[in-house]
Amino acid sequence: MMKQLFASFIIAGIVVGCKENSKEPLPSGFEINKLIDNGGRVAWYKGSSHSKMLFDRITDPSTKNSDLFIMNSNGSAIQCLTCGLPNITGRFVGQPDWHPDGIHCIIQVENDNSNHTQFEHMAWGFNNDLWLLNTQTLEVEKIFTTDLNLAALHPHFNTNGSKLLFANRIPTGNIIPALIGITPGGENHWDGWGMHIADFDMSQINTNKLSNHLLLKPNGMGFYETHSIEDKLTYSYTPNGQGYVDDCYQSDLDGNNIINLINSPSSWEEHASFSPSKKNFIFISSRHNNSWNYPGSTPSELSTELYIKNIASGEIQQLTKFNENSTDFTILTSDFDWNREGDKAVFLVAKRSKSNPSLYVNEIWYIEFNEPK
Repeated sequence: MMKQLFASFIIAGIVVGCKENSKEPLPSGFEINKLIDNGGRVAWYKGSSHSKMLFDRITDPSTKNSDLFIMNSNGSAIQCLTCGLPNITGRFVGQPDWHPDGIHCIIQVENDNSNHTQFEHMAWGFNNDLWLLNTQTLEVEKIFTTDLNLAALHPHFNTNGSKLLFANRIPTGNIIPALIGITPGGENHWDGWGMHIADFDMSQINTNKLSNHLLLKPNGMGFYETHSIEDKLTYSYTPNGQGYVDDCYQSDLDGNNIINLINSPSSWEEHASFSPSKKNFIFISSRHNNSWNYPGSTPSELSTELYIKNIASGEIQQLTKFNENSTDFTILTSDFDWNREGDKAVFLVAKRSKSNPSLYVNEIWYIEFNEPK
């Protein structure tokens, strides 16, 4: 998820792109269209029983509180799953991921330690617990409790649902006087992160569902954001508490054999996600904007677009060009997910007014390729 809170946008139209490569061609064509207004982080079920999407949506504009919704893959039959649920509603709620059974999902839920700041939003996950929700019966149970000023972010099940991966921040103890009262515990919120892996057992109750907890920091100290756990871990990492998302990586499940998937240290790269065939992966990047470089540039100046990289050829193709003709808005593409066939991906799009940064709207768009990726 983008590390910018409440950034969003409105945009209309169709973008069509075409490019080929002599070794293993990237998509020869694709279309991009808006799916729904007012949507956030999204998860697309990839099993055989259905193809529904989960997404979070702001349900109280005054507090920015959110809830979890479900819809068909064409954007129809939208239903709120958490509205009115005890201990869940009236908070920051979202960042879903489907369990492989197609019935349960995991979500982040702001807890009672929260001061309801940008850091407690699902985008950061401070003072967020992890809850399991039955999307059919609407029964919920807390499976991971986050203590004061710790963070749980971006939970993901593996393919068979036996493991859960999420980013987990533990306070460093390094208090920065200038940040007291601004960030949780007055610490650098970009530092102290790791990747938390636990075994998951649906037959157990509450927090006993998770066992054999392991916190990995394969690249060293800094910021980690988790994207998938399959035969490999896919994640974003930034070293030494620097204030941006540096690059996307892959490693073995024990953190060994690290691969930098993009290797672009001065631009913002995030959210690498492989297609079902593993031949391509999509990621978001600031590389379209040559003036955004770290150090120097800040997250408040960030705009991002969607890109795809072909594994065999190494070619990178830009998929979206939302910022190309935008003069009044800063536009960001963000969290996304593939469908089971690998010919579509759905993603969060955000538009923030340059003259009034508090003005924003979130939308969900989709990209459709002319062939599976």
